[in-house]
Amino acid sequence: MKTGIMATEESVGAMPPQGAKLVIKAIERSKVAADSQFGTPGALQYIATFTVVEPKKYAGTELRKYFEIGTADDPRGKAEETWQRPGGPSHLKRLLVRSATPITDDDDEVWMEAAAGQTVCVHTTVNARGFANIKGGEFFRETDEDFVGIGVKIATDGAAAGAKKPAPKKPVVDDDEDEAPAPKKAPAKKKPVEDDED
Repeated sequence: MKTGIMATEESVGAMPPQGAKLVIKAIERSKVAADSQFGTPGALQYIATFTVVEPKKYAGTELRKYFEIGTADDPRGKAEETWQRPGGPSHLKRLLVRSATPITDDDDEVWMEAAAGQTVCVHTTVNARGFANIKGGEFFRETDEDFVGIGVKIATDGAAAGAKKPAPKKPVVDDDEDEAPAPKKAPAKKKPVEDDED
């Protein structure tokens, strides 16, 4: 049987922790699954699907990010306070702002549609099963100072791999022999108090 194996690209394995540029394929409104071990079952969430653009070696890799909005007290995310808490809502806002997606409170369909095709940078991690994930709610513009750079590997402590750490400060040594520091005097011993009672 004839095959097309010669034209097939070999797999490159999981993307290591590094800086990457992604394009947003879509953002969809959803609910946390009823049997979910993570989050509040039935709570409003948005699911963003991305495709890696750079580094070129991993171009086409698909990543997802789940933004839980609803809470146990407000599963449908209707209250303003629900949207003002850290976590899902603030991470979603960062994605939209850093990808230059126009946003509005009037209708989520507007920004969900506008996000498709926008690019954003992320730091990736690798989960226990060996798959690449987006680290936390960290979304960046390529020019942001806290973005490590596209293709720059990230060490497990979050710093760019190979980044030079500042050298420890060396103690100052006085090379002047005639001005040697005076030796420290040992504290004088106290004489025991004698009891003069006869």
